[in-house]
Amino acid sequence: MRKHALDEMDRLCDEVSLLTNLAVLLDGDVLHLAHSAPKSVPRMYTALGRRAVAHCTSLGKALLAHRPWAETRAAIERHGWRPYTRHSIADFTRLEAELAAVRAKGYAIDREERRADVVCMAAPIRDRGGDVVAALSVSGSKTRMTETVRRRTLPASSRRPIACRFAWDSRRNAAYL
Repeated sequence: MRKHALDEMDRLCDEVSLLTNLAVLLDGDVLHLAHSAPKSVPRMYTALGRRAVAHCTSLGKALLAHRPWAETRAAIERHGWRPYTRHSIADFTRLEAELAAVRAKGYAIDREERRADVVCMAAPIRDRGGDVVAALSVSGSKTRMTETVRRRTLPASSRRPIACRFAWDSRRNAAYL
């Protein structure tokens, strides 16, 4: 997946001038598989192979929203909430509502939940069967990721096919392998 994503991630990165990340879900965490950073934007500390608490990231919320709630809840009960900032979600009621909103909108937002002063948006990536298998995000500083920038960026990131292996289905608001 990473190999097929890199060229398209670079194009998206160039188009929106924001950091792009690709990740999968791994036991309640997101595992970063690939990233692309514009030269003009400072890196947001993403390291390949690094894990992050899923419910504290837009990537994770885009993935968790399409998993059974019992599975998500069990992973948090097993590992704990592990918040990063004062904005991190740390209760089941709020998380369940957030994941429902992600399913309704088709994308997730992390508003300083993983890192102070950083806002991220992520869209799920589905396989041909419709299952969510990964997520693609764009990230930037809070001052760069204004509501106007988010509205302009979202269509670019959510419609974005990953190389020729992915196709966009506007009826389902998703990319497909």
